[in-house]
Amino acid sequence: MGYRAGYQNLYSNVVLLGRDTKADKNYQVVLGGPGTVEVTTTGVILAAGISTTGTVSATDIKLARNATPPAAKCASAADEGRTIMTADGPYVCLMR
Repeated sequence: MGYRAGYQNLYSNVVLLGRDTKADKNYQVVLGGPGTVEVTTTGVILAAGISTTGTVSATDIKLARNATPPAAKCASAADEGRTIMTADGPYVCLMR
């Protein structure tokens, strides 16, 4: 969906959303083409894995069981980006 989305598509079972979106493999969902500035949601993103390129910014990341990491373990700016292990799983400290 979108102007020229999937133009000359060579792959099967793909979903393409946005202007000039192109798949580069089978069984792929592509959100946005080369002019896309951002993808937003008011909901929750559920994924078996996440791979990123470029800079990633966030105010809160929950990596396990939807629990919030203990504040005492992510208490200072020195903890920024540090992964801590708790009984609930791994967490990445992000300062707000």
